[in-house]
Amino acid sequence: MSSDQYGLLRAAALTLLSAATLLAGCGPGGAARGRALTATVRDSAGVRIVVLNQSPSDVSRNGVPADTLRPNLDLVSTDETFDAVYDVTTFRDGRIAVLDLEREGVFTFTPDGQPLARFGRKGDGPGEFRAPVAIAALGNRLVVLQARRTHTLIVFDSAGRVAADLSLATPGDWVRMLWRAPGFPLESSLRVRTASEDVTRRLGTSGDTAFVIQQQAEEDRFLTRPIRPQAALLRYDAALRLLDTLAVVPGVPVFPVSAELEGNDPRNIEPSPVAPLFSARSVWALGAGWIAFGHGRDTTLTVRSSTGTPLAVIRWPHSSPPRVSQNDRLTVVRWLGEYIVRDASERSRAQIAEIPKREVERQLKWFAGILPFADSVPELMAAYAVGNCLWLAGFAPADYIDGTSLTWIGIDTESGRLWKVIRLPRRDGRVRHMDASGAYVSYRDSLGLAHLERYAWGAGYCGTNARAIN
Repeated sequence: MSSDQYGLLRAAALTLLSAATLLAGCGPGGAARGRALTATVRDSAGVRIVVLNQSPSDVSRNGVPADTLRPNLDLVSTDETFDAVYDVTTFRDGRIAVLDLEREGVFTFTPDGQPLARFGRKGDGPGEFRAPVAIAALGNRLVVLQARRTHTLIVFDSAGRVAADLSLATPGDWVRMLWRAPGFPLESSLRVRTASEDVTRRLGTSGDTAFVIQQQAEEDRFLTRPIRPQAALLRYDAALRLLDTLAVVPGVPVFPVSAELEGNDPRNIEPSPVAPLFSARSVWALGAGWIAFGHGRDTTLTVRSSTGTPLAVIRWPHSSPPRVSQNDRLTVVRWLGEYIVRDASERSRAQIAEIPKREVERQLKWFAGILPFADSVPELMAAYAVGNCLWLAGFAPADYIDGTSLTWIGIDTESGRLWKVIRLPRRDGRVRHMDASGAYVSYRDSLGLAHLERYAWGAGYCGTNARAIN
């Protein structure tokens, strides 16, 4: 977008904010409580078939009864630690690691939130970062994925020393997934804009000895036609040796961006790729000796052992997914306006406070009209795994700009039992990580400070002391 377009959006967002109408009255928080989620389990030739009576997105839309969790830890950005929460992982000994793309470093904390150390800093030398985009813990080691072809992967030992690094020789797109238009500030400040699809995790661990990367197929820099690339889930060991491909899943649909979206004269720019907002994307999670994977537009999620043995299938009713509504579109624009307003001065607020509300609504509809959106709503947006517990989230744009809901479904993959439905009551929150101690949620407050909260599971969590499935 051009600076003029952002100026108009800033004015519209500020006016809405001053009128206390920004994102008011929408989302699951104000929805009536719907029918309870249930699951039936049957065996088919040794494979558990778990059938939910509602899809993950139905759970979000219908206000299904859920247990509201409460935070027991709140890390806040400081000058000495992180300024933006971009990814989170936890070590086997309980330490918490936070990746900050802006400060290009990883900051570690004790389980109760005391600052410990920093891994890496900006640079091109050993152990230095250039656009780090994801982290994962291998026991007490740390894997860092960077958005560049040289030193793409770095492994640090428990003392913070570089144990291995690798310039990936496998073909694939490691950069465009991050910077593909349209760019949003998301969890970062306005200095760092990332593609909406980047909220899909790309790095996960499989025990203490191996990790998995989601690698999208290579894209032509000058894209001139829509494409539907595939993505592979590649498994590496701690020495950065490629072991195998766990699964191949559909990638995010991509098409050339319009000159209007970029705010440029079409005669002066080359076409660049854009992923429509709310596009269904590949969804996967790594558990204790198993992997769950599927796609947001499907009605099933497959669970296999790390050796490829089918273990379970999670299903929900097939229905025609709702189309992306005008309210969904306006919700994205309002979120974007709210992110921009974080940096606005009091003087700027005062200058535009008298803009007529009709003009504000006109500008919002204009922005919603030029941003690219998918046609229909995904049924599944995200998944996490802890032990034997699989967590699924559906679609709720009032919870977060990309549509990922803060209502999550917990399923015990060993028994097929539905554990519970939980609600994370953090407006504009994004789940960054899950482990046996709880769910880690990042957000920015009204002052622009970044937070990382941990929400404890409570008693009887299905992932605690779970037996690995092999």
